Amino acid sequence: MTDGPPEVSGLLRHHHALMRASSPEESCHVLTEHELIATGCTVLACRTRARIVGVGAIKALDADHAELKSMHSAEEARGAGVRRALLNAL
Repeated sequence: MTDGPPEVSGLLRHHHALMRASSPEESCHVLTEHELIATGCTVLACRTRARIVGVGAIKALDADHAELKSMHSAEEARGAGVRRALLNAL
């Protein structure tokens, strides 16, 4: 299995580390990039002209239901609608 684009991988790693550091072990269900891919999640990225500024992952549960698995925007892009755009796309 290959990693995604370096910017996407970097945001996913940052998100994973942040969630692991700020959540109690028993409440932290964040997945690594490899786990997201291995479990069949769809991973999307949001790009500005200059760089990728957000990532989101969703897993289909059945034909009518899905679970949002990850959502992260780069700090400098917060408040600019990145997460809304990702949710709409997912």
